[in-house]
Amino acid sequence: MRKRRLLAGFVGFVVALLLPAVASPQDTAINSRWASALPSVDGQAGEWPPETLSLQKKLKIDLAFKNDDRNLFILMVFKNPKSLSSIDATGITIFCAPLVARQRTNGVLFIGKTLTADEYITRIESSGTPLTEKEKEVLRIRQQHPVFDAYAVDEQGKTVAPGAPRSDVDPPAFKAAWRGEIATFEFRVPLAPPFAHPAGIGAVPGDMIRVSFEWGGKSTKLDKAKANWPTPAAAASSGAYNENDESRAQVFLMGFDAMSSPSISTKKHAFRAVVKLAQGR
Repeated sequence: MRKRRLLAGFVGFVVALLLPAVASPQDTAINSRWASALPSVDGQAGEWPPETLSLQKKLKIDLAFKNDDRNLFILMVFKNPKSLSSIDATGITIFCAPLVARQRTNGVLFIGKTLTADEYITRIESSGTPLTEKEKEVLRIRQQHPVFDAYAVDEQGKTVAPGAPRSDVDPPAFKAAWRGEIATFEFRVPLAPPFAHPAGIGAVPGDMIRVSFEWGGKSTKLDKAKANWPTPAAAASSGAYNENDESRAQVFLMGFDAMSSPSISTKKHAFRAVVKLAQGR
């Protein structure tokens, strides 16, 4: 009798270990499509046929996935402005990991900002690209310039070092566009293993992965005067690191004290999906 109880307890323990690797009933199951032609990542849905879209009913978001052997591409079409109320303040963080992973791994914080013409010029030049006075005049015709940045984060949402650029890994990227009250977001996340890129999913075509989306909640107001620091990709390529091996982008996001950067609270949104990566044709 005692042996049976021990055996039952052992079986229960094994099942408990395996449960995190199984999709829960709350997870939306979606098949990724093979990207025979690479999406432009331009914030437009024209490259995504309607039949590829799945509706996230609670937040009224159309969701779709594509992949090739290097990247996962994600489309989000927000149809309810209330779901967008927090994104401007906090950006959106996407965590991707193989379904068999027991714990959440690194992710990507995607955040858009609007810079003045002079801030935008400083940003370009600080990334190592000199501009002529004529080119600056052209940029100053527009008073505001939207920029879209992507930062690798750890499982707690804290930014991590971007790592050196690699020719075999495409860094995370995104673009967003608005048409009336509808907003379209396109994302690119590398499938590469984390040692190749800190935001890498570590998956290959055919794998099952869990994708978690989070935005809103508490955030820190970003000091607009520091918005001209280069992005991690630019910082890595230009060698823009301080003596502690921190990139300027890290300083941009992490170097604020509580007095100079008061916290703001917004409505928090989160959902996740289990995605079956497509295999090449």
